[in-house]
Amino acid sequence: MIIYGTRHFRFKKATSTQPIYCNHCHNSTYWEQTNIWSWFTLFFIPIFPYWRKQIIICPVCEYGIKLTRKNREEVLKSIDFD
Repeated sequence: MIIYGTRHFRFKKATSTQPIYCNHCHNSTYWEQTNIWSWFTLFFIPIFPYWRKQIIICPVCEYGIKLTRKNREEVLKSIDFD
């Protein structure tokens, strides 16, 4: 019997230097730039990553903006991260 599946790991990369207003929860907080990796697992052991996403997340409501190659520079210029 082989047990396989997927698992998501979240890595905080940076935090904004100024509070950002969230239109979703209406709070002003320091947003986090986060990488989310999806890994293929075998017997609950992560073997290899097969998917990665970079997002900027509001820590209060978990609402986020996905960073793509097209919008990454524009979004990171408007938001200052340390």
